[in-house]
Order: sequence, then structure tokens, then C-alpha cells
Amino acid sequence: MLNNIKLNRFVNRKTFIHSLNALDKLLTLFMFAFISLITKSIYIHILLMCFLILLIGLCKISIKEYFKALKYFLYLLIGIFLINLLFNINIIENITSLLKIIELVIYTSIITMTTKENEIMYSIDTLLKPFDIFKKNKVGLIFSLTLKFIPVVIDQINSIIKNLLSKGINIKKNKMLVLKSIIVPSLKSSIKKADNLAESLEVRLYNAEEFKYNNIYNKWRLRDSIIITSFILITIIIGVIKWDI
Repeated sequence: MLNNIKLNRFVNRKTFIHSLNALDKLLTLFMFAFISLITKSIYIHILLMCFLILLIGLCKISIKEYFKALKYFLYLLIGIFLINLLFNINIIENITSLLKIIELVIYTSIITMTTKENEIMYSIDTLLKPFDIFKKNKVGLIFSLTLKFIPVVIDQINSIIKNLLSKGINIKKNKMLVLKSIIVPSLKSSIKKADNLAESLEVRLYNAEEFKYNNIYNKWRLRDSIIITSFILITIIIGVIKWDI
């Protein structure tokens, strides 16, 4: 059953992290990922984890939400750990490789749980503006609609599984039948919903290229400039010396 599958959605809180500009958060995510991936020092990764713990406290969101996000990567983490042991990789390097994944998952969860979907759309479109090959607002729209369709597909699959169980079908012994029963109806349902959405947007004369975002949520403040400048400086310093200690 898919009842326990949940995406990290926006959690409304009045905190400093929630009030930051969405573009600021997205840029810091890229820089944090860069720092985490190139850093080899276990001491720097411990500092990054302390920084994440501070952010979690500032967000005022239950710690359980972050563990739920990490739960989906549990098998990946175990697999990487065992493979590293198999190839006799140093235990410190092994732990460091696991910390990189954990750090990225937690930081991404912080961003998604403190930023509204429309703000994420805005930040993606803003970043893609310099590239002429991408139509303004269209990528953000696609991203937003994808986020909205995933829960719908999960509900559809969950309903099909419940229907199969009610008919007395053993899901574990009839995996091929289950897959066939899930894939075809889910595709049909998704295509139908997408078609209905497209017609609805067309009737309302929606034009992605003329759409404008609400500036109330996206105002860039001095604190955003200070944060992004700090991240840039730290990224440059770590990028130059690579903390190979």
C-alpha cells in the first residue's frame, strides 16, 4: 500500500527561514550541494551537519518530517556503506560519503518545506531567464504541475491495490498481474487528467509567457543579499583550497 508515501510539502510557519526569498534559497541549495560534494574533510561535514541542525531548529518543523525524507534513502545508504566496506574503503571516507547524501536530502527538505510551490516556480523561471532556449515561465509551470500530479497518481495506484485486495488477489504472488493492473489504468487516468487540465487552461485563455508572479511573496531584502554573499564567499574559499585535509 502507498498510504505512507508523502512528499515534503510546504509547512506554514512564521520563521526567518520561511520569510527568505525563494531564489535566495534555491541558489544556496546549489552552493551547499557544491560544498558538500567536493569536501573530503570529515570535520567540515560535521560543521555542515551542525549548520543543518541549526536550520532545522529555526524552521520549527517536526524532526520526524526529516526522518521521513531520509527513510526513502535508507536502502541506498546501506548499499553504499556495504559496497565501500567490500572494497576496503577507509571507514572515515565511508562515513563522509554517507554524510554527503544525508546533508543534501535534509537541506532539500528544508527548502521544499519552507517554500511555497509558486515561489519555487518563480525561482526556477528567474534562473532560466538568461537562456533563450527555455520559454519564460513554462519550465516552472511544468515543475509545478508535476508536483501536483504525483499525489494524484499515488492515490490512483493506492485505489487499484485496494480493489485487487478486495477481490482476494495475493499481491506478492501475482506481481505481473498487479503491475499490469496498475500501469495501464494509471497512464490512462493521468493522460485524461492532463487533457482536462489543458482544456481548462485553454478555455481560461491562460498564457504562460504572459503570466506574472505575485511580488508580495518574492521581495528580495537585505538579509537575502547578506546570506547569498556569505554563501558565495564560503563556496569560493572551499572551492579553492578543497579542504583536502
